[in-house]
Amino acid sequence: MHIEGLDDDEQAVVIVKDQLEVLAGMLNDFDASDFFINEPVKQLKCLKKAANFMMQTEEKQLRFMHNAKKLKQAYNLCTSNKKITQEERDYIYFYMAVRSVIYKFTKGDAPDATQMNARVRQLIEDALSSEGIEEVFKIKETNKLIDIFSESYIEKIKALPLENMKVKILERLIKQKIEEFKKVNKIKGVDFSKKIKAIIDKYNERSNTVKIEHPNNNSINNLIPLGEGSYALTYKYYDDFYNRDFVVKRAKKNLSEKELKRFKQEFEIMKSLNSPYIVDVYSYNDDNNSYIMEYMDFTLDKFIRLNNDKISSGVRKSIILQLLKACKYLHEKGYLHRDLSPSNVLIKTYDDVLVVKIADFGLAKNPTNELTTVNTEFKGYFNDPNLKLEGFNNYAMPHEIYALTMLIYFISTGKTNTSQIDNVKLKRFVQKGLGDKANRYKSVDELCEAFKNI
Repeated sequence: MHIEGLDDDEQAVVIVKDQLEVLAGMLNDFDASDFFINEPVKQLKCLKKAANFMMQTEEKQLRFMHNAKKLKQAYNLCTSNKKITQEERDYIYFYMAVRSVIYKFTKGDAPDATQMNARVRQLIEDALSSEGIEEVFKIKETNKLIDIFSESYIEKIKALPLENMKVKILERLIKQKIEEFKKVNKIKGVDFSKKIKAIIDKYNERSNTVKIEHPNNNSINNLIPLGEGSYALTYKYYDDFYNRDFVVKRAKKNLSEKELKRFKQEFEIMKSLNSPYIVDVYSYNDDNNSYIMEYMDFTLDKFIRLNNDKISSGVRKSIILQLLKACKYLHEKGYLHRDLSPSNVLIKTYDDVLVVKIADFGLAKNPTNELTTVNTEFKGYFNDPNLKLEGFNNYAMPHEIYALTMLIYFISTGKTNTSQIDNVKLKRFVQKGLGDKANRYKSVDELCEAFKNI
């Protein structure tokens, strides 16, 4: 059964707008205005300069390619949606075009070109064929023995217009030659591959490298405390590279070895999940046991407290259905969250939509989780009180349904006291979800179906 809420098209629009914001931050210092005027020469130069700009370092290039790909995938699902403005579409084509040029330099193909309009496709072709670039690439397509380090060929490389492009092209050509050499001497070829990788890595670490500093680095000293949990402290910080806020979650220093293992497992679980309803995490720092994740605007608790008297029934329903979709995804992946509460459900606000995401997977359980023991503490304040007697290690789907029912009631009313419910249908819904375990809803699908009938 498909759970309603934000449908695929609407969710894709949210992702498109989010990725446009991220990519705009990455190119904040680049003037792309020439791409959007009707002067082909200037557009062509702008496209090549943008590709060169994003190839300053391997890290920068990979981050751009990742986010541009995410943008492309989401846009494919909502190309005709009217919530995407013409200006946004122009920037989508721009980022996809830059990605295609970089892809051509590094991989040999331009995979996005067929999805763009004719004008942008032509710009990509021009960027790849002008000023000798395509001629340089043609060595792979011929059987001629070409010395890429001969004076004549080096002159061709020197004639290429932009420095970072020269490096990428030369790197690719050398790797091609090494692959050919491996056919004759595999051991030496592997050795050459390692050496060229070391050289390129050293180049990428040069002094003018643009890097995202980890918040543990002294160059970032504006960490703002957000909160404290059982295992960790959370901080907000502003990233100058992306021009946006992120969150650092750092393990407390007094954790036991097992608790620290659980903390790192939380990161690994979240990293393995791929859903718009799960908070994104990015990188783990083993030096101080912390990780970076996306910043959300509100906890559900704070959002309801600040807005309860003005939240429409439509918005409440959307929040609930997104929450149910998140939990269905988790259950299909074999996980029980075990700590569902208003503080672990987060809200991100956009101009035209609210997006719900689940965080805090420190207590998440799957059948192979070796860290769940009989001594696990009862922590989630929306959890079934019977767990105190049954033992938290016996947490199962009926207990998750209990917590979800409490959350649905809280979102619907802004209240946590279920003893006095005037709405008869809501009362019946809550009683079944919180009642005897054997009679509770059996799954998120069943819970969702019952909610829609309120």
